[in-house]
Amino acid sequence: MRSKPGSRSCRDWRSSAADAPALEIYADAAQAAYLGMRGELDRAIEIYERVLPKLPMHERVAAASVRASFAAALNAASQHQRAKTLMLETLASATPEE
Repeated sequence: MRSKPGSRSCRDWRSSAADAPALEIYADAAQAAYLGMRGELDRAIEIYERVLPKLPMHERVAAASVRASFAAALNAASQHQRAKTLMLETLASATPEE
């Protein structure tokens, strides 16, 4: 049986997270992105809301990318003001090198 597009990536992150618990947050972010792409926006947003506090800017890899994916899910769910606020906060905290 073939796996669904994107589901393998989520399983790969989960497998890696079992060996390295610090990766669990990235497995959750991958799951949220997958759900968002499938149109399961409420579930995706719920996971992103749980993930974001654990991915502070400048302390974790891909923090800005996860925020951008969250903003995309918010926009898809017609929560445009939340998406805009999230990205403005993200850009405001970015350094010139970023």
